[in-house]
Amino acid sequence: MRKAISFSIIIFLLLLVYQVGINHIKKEHNVSYNVENEVGSFKIEESYSYNNSDSYMIRITDANKNSFLFNVNNNFNKQREIVKDIITYNEGGVYCLSLEMLNNEHDTEPLCKIDNQIYTYSYVMKEHNIDSFLEKLTNFDYKKYKGETTVREDSGINVNRDYLEERELIVIYDYKRVVLHKQYNSDYFVFATSDNIKNTIGIRVGKYYLIPKLTESPTINTIIKYDLETDLKREMTAPKISKMSYIMGVHDDKLYVFDKSEMKQYEIDPYDDEINLVSSDTESILYKDGKETKISNYELANENIYFTEDTSAYSSIQYDEIYLGPNYAVYRKGDKFYKVYDGYLNDSIVIFDADDVREVIVREENIYYIKGDTIYRHNKYGDTPLVFKNEFKYNSENIYDVYFID
Repeated sequence: MRKAISFSIIIFLLLLVYQVGINHIKKEHNVSYNVENEVGSFKIEESYSYNNSDSYMIRITDANKNSFLFNVNNNFNKQREIVKDIITYNEGGVYCLSLEMLNNEHDTEPLCKIDNQIYTYSYVMKEHNIDSFLEKLTNFDYKKYKGETTVREDSGINVNRDYLEERELIVIYDYKRVVLHKQYNSDYFVFATSDNIKNTIGIRVGKYYLIPKLTESPTINTIIKYDLETDLKREMTAPKISKMSYIMGVHDDKLYVFDKSEMKQYEIDPYDDEINLVSSDTESILYKDGKETKISNYELANENIYFTEDTSAYSSIQYDEIYLGPNYAVYRKGDKFYKVYDGYLNDSIVIFDADDVREVIVREENIYYIKGDTIYRHNKYGDTPLVFKNEFKYNSENIYDVYFID
């Protein structure tokens, strides 16, 4: 009898280890279930997938067919049925939901619906008082970046360092310097002997910021390679590239530059520390919609032509501008910016107004932009001012970048 019990325990433990192992290695699951509370019954359609990171797409549909789509970036040990309750607000034509997850975690920002359009709660807060709803969300700090803070002048630029995230690095082009702002300190390096107003030459390539070392010479003989992970600055010897050159774009962590004076295209690889001539006497490389093609050197000399990303997955959306994220896109249409997740193109979310918004950058779950004299970060906590510089009002093109340190 005792042996039978021991054998049963061993079998149970083996099955448990097997199930844990399966959960750990599985890449996706799809499951539907219902959650009921005092408000009513909600249908949950939960889709888990792993593509470099864990992601749940969760559609909530109530009895009146109101549908909300949430994205949750948390693996929850890849468990199923992670939504345990739904907290609601429905007053004055504003209908908001938030998810109570496993372990009572609110991992996504609340979403609100007005006249059949979904909005971020931070957008709705501008015209509607929903504080009574937000105060119910004990594990979602909607006031995280709303308190008093001290703006510091670092390296001649005003920075709201209290609001920078731990891994967040803001790179600012500053005439003859590149300034780097982190949560706890700022630093800079000099690349030129005199001011250069427009940044037509500096760009981030993977973990490196590349910019020519400018002197009185008519040619570029050195490329500065700054490692944003280690703060180490090195120099790459360039084959006398004319200053009449422009950046065409970045592809596979390689920078492509066209020299108008010499009718040549160079590929700069900061990882292998190489600068190679890649054009022929008549043609250069162009990545159009993400695909390699050839283009005449004369065309590139007569007009600045740039690489473009493959946005075909969003061809059914009408937009004025579009920016690609890890599993979503941000696009401008008319006077508003929208966010839409891959595979859910009918579920657009209004995130902020487009008035005077310039230089949009998408990094991880954050959307950055310049408005007036300020760089803002938009994420689930709303729109947070980070960097202030009067020059942004007049000169904003390619003037900043954002990198998250591993």
